Amino acid sequence: MDLRTNLVQGSAEWLRAKCGKVGCSRLGSVLAMGQNGKPLLARKDYLFELLCERLSGQAADHFKSTAMEWGTEYEPLARTEYEARQALLVDEDGGMESDAVAGLWCSPDGLVGADGGLEIKCPTTATHLDTLLNGTIKQDYIYQMAGGCFVYGRDWWDFVSFDPRLPENLQFFCRRFNRDELPIQEVKE
Repeated sequence: MDLRTNLVQGSAEWLRAKCGKVGCSRLGSVLAMGQNGKPLLARKDYLFELLCERLSGQAADHFKSTAMEWGTEYEPLARTEYEARQALLVDEDGGMESDAVAGLWCSPDGLVGADGGLEIKCPTTATHLDTLLNGTIKQDYIYQMAGGCFVYGRDWWDFVSFDPRLPENLQFFCRRFNRDELPIQEVKE
């Protein structure tokens, strides 16, 4: 079954389709707990954002920093680099809502064959180097990939960090997460 949509991420149709739904990129806010075991303020803030979207039918406006604009601009280059280095083809997809959990939305950076998905980050150079040297991947991204595997029924999801400002041998990091390595049950619950 082909789950790919014709939506273009960022388009008016895409914003309407995901309006009021929990995005996999925000699962970190939904699932974040403080040291006291209570949900963080980010969860409450996101809840109210979703409530406003559902009541108004309008997608929330989000601030876009220079670093975020950089990431958006260089994501296509990172996708091309991934395809070349991994010898895999990536299909872009606008996203879809989970069949199993109403209101859960995933907009992947790419789908790979019938089994995989792709999450791309083009972060600051310092963050990229930390990932490259230490394998550091934020928990928010782990939740995002778990959500992607769950929504799309995929067996694995690749995480890519890319920074073209560095020498070629330091520009690219990729780590594959198999489905059983990701907190999919936590996302479901």
